[in-house]
Amino acid sequence: MIHQLLTTEYLFWLVAFLFYLLENIKLTKSNEVIITETLWGRLKPLISLNGFEFGGKEVNLLNPLTPFSSFFRLQVDSNRSHKEGYIRTARRIRLFESRILPFRVIGSIAFLYLVSGPFLTYYFGISGAFIILLPIHALCLIGALIFLLTLRKKLELSYADIAAIYFELLLVPAYMAAITKKIANKQAFQCDGFYFSLQKSADLESTKYEVSRKIDLLASFYDESDSRNRELKNYKSKLGLSDVEQ
Repeated sequence: MIHQLLTTEYLFWLVAFLFYLLENIKLTKSNEVIITETLWGRLKPLISLNGFEFGGKEVNLLNPLTPFSSFFRLQVDSNRSHKEGYIRTARRIRLFESRILPFRVIGSIAFLYLVSGPFLTYYFGISGAFIILLPIHALCLIGALIFLLTLRKKLELSYADIAAIYFELLLVPAYMAAITKKIANKQAFQCDGFYFSLQKSADLESTKYEVSRKIDLLASFYDESDSRNRELKNYKSKLGLSDVEQ
């Protein structure tokens, strides 16, 4: 009986963490690029070359150990004005990163009590853990609502966006640790994803190789005579990736 009870208690925290982990899995279309923040706040493109898909979309895993980090979805569009779009997007991301600070703090606090839950359960039982953590979670909920409303315009969120985010936080408490990513997922940017990746990457040679390979993979879905195939090859040349090798 005791072992069954302990299993049930720890199962609660396991399910909670799985919900949080699920929020760090992002599905992208073939014409989308995920830009994520590293531990030190630098921007890094996630360009998948393994071909792993789910429901026809590529699977990208954000770092679940950095609840304070954001991510950004950028469309791949060879017809956009690269330089102008990049300047506007880089500026908007910088502003977003500065304005999201309160939610970084809230998400980090929520992550700490999420991972500390099993330890508190071990010493005080599940009821004792809830007594300790529920007031903290309630304060995070109140703080999240206050900052969502006061920073709504600066974060370019509609009231519908706020309602959707807050409903999810109420429905699944573990999502509080991913609040920064939930807000970031509501942002829209007008910049070519591959061009932005090449401009912002800390490891330019590696990113050149990954972008080049990715464009080749996209082109391989079309016949040589197809206009889309030629367009992708011209796009690759426009990015200066014609002769990239690893």
